[in-house]
Amino acid sequence: MADLSTIGNGNTGQAIAAVVGRGRHTVQFLGVSDAPTTATGDIAVLAARPMPSGREGLGHPAPMA
Repeated sequence: MADLSTIGNGNTGQAIAAVVGRGRHTVQFLGVSDAPTTATGDIAVLAARPMPSGREGLGHPAPMA
């Protein structure tokens, strides 16, 4: 079995975790509100949408078009 780390725990991260969980693999969620943590999975998946650069982007998701 593999351990998976998802960087982003929104809709995409949850959907990936649901599929992976069916195969009895473990999933570690890393979200923006978590304290700095090291991804410990055998596989890491970036499941986050881009954020604007600079001061205005800190802690605020980019607007969706």
